[in-house]
Amino acid sequence: MLLRTLCRENTHDFPILAVLKKSGHSPNSKSEKEACFLSPCRSENQASFD
Repeated sequence: MLLRTLCRENTHDFPILAVLKKSGHSPNSKSEKEACFLSPCRSENQASFD
């Protein structure tokens, strides 16, 4: 994948969920409009990173 410069106009085109999945992260919960992740900085049981 080619890295693109992110700017306000193309942030919706950036596949952040695909990048996180390739990095070994998966959402704790997911809906049509959002995906919630556990924080990588601390231990937690409920997703706070969305």
